[in-house]
Formats: sequence, C-alpha cells, structure tokens
Amino acid sequence: MSATDVAGTLTAIEHAAWIVDHAYMPQRPHVDDNGVVTPVEDPAPPRLAVEVIEEKIRPDKRGRKREGLTVRLFMILLIVAARHGRVQVKDLLTLALDGLPLEMQRDLGIQYWTNKNSTPQLRSLTGKQLYTLVDNIREHLDVDPELGLTPQQETERLALLDDIQDAFLYATHVLPLTGTSVAIDETGVWSWIKGGRKPENLPLIDPTDEDANLAAEERAKLEKAVTNALKHDPDVDEDDVRAEAIGAVPAIGTDEPEVLDEDDSDFVPATPSAGTDTPGQNTGNDGPTDDAEEQPKKKRGKRCWFAAWGVKTHKTGKRTSFYGYSLHALVRVPAVGAGKKRASKAERYREPNLIEEIAITPPAEDIVEPSLALVKKRLARNAPIEDLLGDRHYSYKKAERWAQPLWQLKVRPVLDLRENDHRPVDYEGAVILAGTPHCQPPQHLWRLPRPGKGAPKAEFDAHAKAIAERQKYALKRHKTAWSANGRGPGGDSTTRWLCPAAAGTVGCPRIEGSVEVARANGLPIITPPDMELKFCSGKPVSIEAGPHMKYQQEQYWGSPEWLLSWNRRTYVEGVFGNMKNYATGNIHRGYMQFTGRALVTLGLTAAVVAYNLRELENWHARASKHCPDNPLLRVYEQHPLHQPTKSGHGFTMLTQSQRAQWEHDWLRELTPAGQDADLPAAA
Repeated sequence: MSATDVAGTLTAIEHAAWIVDHAYMPQRPHVDDNGVVTPVEDPAPPRLAVEVIEEKIRPDKRGRKREGLTVRLFMILLIVAARHGRVQVKDLLTLALDGLPLEMQRDLGIQYWTNKNSTPQLRSLTGKQLYTLVDNIREHLDVDPELGLTPQQETERLALLDDIQDAFLYATHVLPLTGTSVAIDETGVWSWIKGGRKPENLPLIDPTDEDANLAAEERAKLEKAVTNALKHDPDVDEDDVRAEAIGAVPAIGTDEPEVLDEDDSDFVPATPSAGTDTPGQNTGNDGPTDDAEEQPKKKRGKRCWFAAWGVKTHKTGKRTSFYGYSLHALVRVPAVGAGKKRASKAERYREPNLIEEIAITPPAEDIVEPSLALVKKRLARNAPIEDLLGDRHYSYKKAERWAQPLWQLKVRPVLDLRENDHRPVDYEGAVILAGTPHCQPPQHLWRLPRPGKGAPKAEFDAHAKAIAERQKYALKRHKTAWSANGRGPGGDSTTRWLCPAAAGTVGCPRIEGSVEVARANGLPIITPPDMELKFCSGKPVSIEAGPHMKYQQEQYWGSPEWLLSWNRRTYVEGVFGNMKNYATGNIHRGYMQFTGRALVTLGLTAAVVAYNLRELENWHARASKHCPDNPLLRVYEQHPLHQPTKSGHGFTMLTQSQRAQWEHDWLRELTPAGQDADLPAAA
C-alpha cells in the first residue's frame, strides 16, 4: 500500500481503528506442564489495551488532562505507519496532518478544539505531543534499569507489556482456527541505536548455541594439535591427529570434529571471557549503582538498554552479527498432504498463515523459556498444537529442556538433524539412530546426513534410497512419547516398540517364519547377537524416552513423509521475509527510532499486526481462486477488516473563507443551544 494511495490509506485507518477498538487485554487461563487448561475464576470485565495504557502513563489524576492526542490515536497511526513501512514519529505526524482529510482528522482527534482565556481555538496534533507521549510510555511502562524499579515492579510491567502486545495481535485473529500445525522461529531486528564496538570475541555463530560455541573452541584446539604434529612429522595424517585429539572418529563426509550435544556428559557450554560484557545487555541489577548519575529523560531515547549484540543468518545463508533484538514468532502452517504428496492448493489455502504468538527478547537470551511460553499461550486460547516445526536452533537443546516438555504437552516436534546428530546410541542392544531404535543395521547406514543446499539431484536420490534401506531395520512404534495411553493428561515420555522381524520388514532366525517371508519379499535378513535381547520376544516392549531418543518424531527422519512435513517450515521463513521486504514490512534499521523494551514492543507489535492484515487479504485472493467453496471466505467477506472505505475520496483545495466556514460549522455542533452569539463569525 502506497502512502499516496488515498483510498488505501483511508481503508487502512478504518481497519487499524477496528483493531485498536477490539484489542482487549487477555485474561489467560493457566496451562500446566501437561497442557491442562484451567479457566480464570471470576474474570474481570474486559478492558481495551489503549485504556490500560492511558491509565498507566497518567497515574496522577491531578493537573490538566491531555487534549488532542490519545493512546488510541497513537496506536492507530502506529499500525497504519507500519503498513507504510516506517513508524518514526515524524512519519506519524506526516500521516496525521498531510495524509488524511479534514473530516477524518476531526473524527480521530487530530484536529480538536480547546479553550484558552474562554476563547475557542482550533488546534492540530503536534510533534511535541507525540514525543511527550513516547516519553510517558517509556517512563511508565519500560523496565529500564535506570528507572530503579523493584523486582516486583519489573515483573508486573513485563507481564503488562506481554498482555498489551497480545491484545493487538489477537485482534487480528478474526477467523475460526482450523489447523493444528505451527512453525516456530526467531529473527534478528536491528536497533536504531548503534551498538558501539562489537565484542572482539563474538563468533559468527549463534551465541545461544552451546554446541556451536563448543565446536569453535574444539576446532581451534584441533588445528593447534595438527600444527604441532606437522612440525614433528610433515607426512602425518591430519584426520588421524584430529580423531586422536577428540577420542572419536570424525563424522562421515566432513573434516570437522564431532560436535558434542547438550545431552552429552562431556558437554561444557562456552562462556564469554572476563571483561567482555556485551554492550547494552541487561546485567540483572535491580537499579542504577549508587555512584551512577541519573540520566535525564530527554537522553534516554539516545540509548537502548534493551538491545544487545547477537548473530543471525543472512539471506545468503551465512552468519552475520547485528545489534538489536530478537523477534520470536509462532506461525500457522497448513496440514500435511495425504500419502506422499504435497498438500493441494485448496488444502494449503484452507486458512491464512497468520502469526499466532510473538515474543521480543534480547538476541543473547536463551530461546527455550520464551519459546515454550508461546506454545502454552496458544494452548491457553484452546488452540491445540499437533505438530511444532522448529529448526536445529531448537533441536540441539537438552532433552529435558525442549523435547520432553513438548512431549508432556502432547506436542509432536518436527525437526531436522545436523550433520553431527547422527551418532549411534546403544540401548540394550538396539541401535538408536535419529531418535528411532533399530535392530542390527549395517554400519554404512548409521550416519546419513542430508545433502546440503545446492547438492545435485543424484545425491538426494542416493540419500533417499539409503534412508529407505535403513528404515527396514527400524523397530515399529506402537506408542509415542507424547501419548499417555489413558493414564492421565500429558505425555508420559515412554514408548513401545515391536522388533522389525515381527513387524515384517526384515527376517530374523529368532522370529519364527520371518526369514522365509523376508526371502520371498526380497527383505534383508539380520544376524542377531549371541545374547537374546528384550526386543526378541515378538511382542511390543517399552523404552523410556530419555536423552537418547530426543530426536524422535512422528515420521521417520529423512523419509518422504517426514520431508513433506518438514518442508512446511518455509511458511515461517516466508513470514519473516515478508516483514523485512522493502516493498512490504520494511523492517530494517531505521524502521523505528524507538528505544527500550516498551516502545520496541509497540513498534514491532504494529509490524506484526500489519503483516497479519496483509496476509488476510492475500489469503482471501488465493483462496478465492483455488478453493472458492472454503466457508471461511464467506466469514471474512462479511468482516469489517475486509471492507474498503465507504468514503468518497479526492482532494479539494479550501480557500480561507471555506476553511473558516468549516471551522464555524464544526464549533456550532459542539456549542450548546442558545450560545450562538458567542461563536466566532465565519469569514
């Protein structure tokens, strides 16, 4: 939508006004670790978010009430400016005074009457009013350490900001939710404030990825060991030196050392060197130090305590550092197609791919707590989650921190494996690969990392063939870790498996008749170990789903069925791409000049609301073409957010006398009957 599109701007104002007038503060039910939702007892009457903000930024009711600018007007302008691609204060002022007709300025309060010396005067919104409101929001809603808040006050303000952002986001969820699959991801957002000197020890890897940090440290040690070995023997095999240094064989297909996982007993996360605190990162102090001078309010906008140095993936696929914030998002994705085929367009366009939940954190913050909070918040809205798609940023976490909490919530993780996640794990004679127990698979099938981006088709075909061959040795699952078998709510983290010979995918001498069936069907025949295993009974047996099975998924990793499900992550990538595209969301440095948690939250919330409004319209166009019988189309077509402005639009140049007459007629409407004699005469 162009800023010069009059009809589009008027429609955007009306839609933003609807969002603001229906953004009610959520009253969240409690969701326990088993996913059980407990409704709120004696819920209070619903309150609009703008009313709550207005109340918080004016705690002292004494003095003169602010005229003209309200929080409602500020949020309307903020959302429309976000649709234009920039939310700086000067853009709000330009939109209000130069982009809207006088009648709409009057209705919104941009033009307003005030009395000075008992004389009515018509005033317009000013930049000073906007900056004053911004300062009040920072003063009364932020958790800046320099404000000297107590821990309880910080907790209350953080909870309030969380509810405020969700109030505006949930107002865009205007269609009944039909899907149960979501994808989660995190993207970096540049701060308007420059971060100063980047820490010298900031590696171009994810600062919260303990595996990658450790890999960087171990790689440096290994290369040093190789250098020393070459000094004594120029003909030494470098791979042998690396293998001896780490006490293990490097992963097949790579010269890099095997990376330890969070669940490994030898895992030690990297810690920053002394004296290299990240600039702008909260140190955890409850307030300013005794010898720190209080910073004037007017200078608080020149710094951003909330921003920090972090690392994100560039669109080229390379890692790059940035100074700013992390935006976490839970995004709707369509269901998996039937069989081994991608879902049809009618299925993919069944509902819009809206952003469901968001969280805004410093980039150096651990992702587990905010991510699980997003999952629980969606469950609290009686919106179940069946599949949760997350990249390797999430899967490397310890089983008790990520996989097991999801299983307990009855959420099925859909995840990919890194090249170093293919190490075999022995469990009572079974070989666990990619979270699935196998019986006597050949060693050449143990490590099967997926081909990288840009690999030739032959490599992908060879990988698919190897996966299909290995899957025959996999035990057949009878119970998942995210089910409870009727023994109460939540998953119980236990699984049940049947040996592959009893399941009919291989032959084994210990399972009567299976060898003959395997030979007849061209299936592999395994040679069982000397000692009989618990899986050899021919009946399903239980396996506790501990760290050794944290990569367990509904679909066998690497199979066509898994690939169909995993490829749906492109939707969350597309959402972030839309929000950062210069022609749509335009979230780049300079998108906003806000600082601090409160204002950054409002600025990014406006961007998320703007995305959802765009997606609703884009979905309507797609669905109307490919699935016109979709019942949600009829619902949305009757909704106010789909209606264009009913106002005639164009430009009329008012003469001085016409403007004076317009002001006179407006003031007459506001003046009680019998007082016409006091009205200023029209020109």
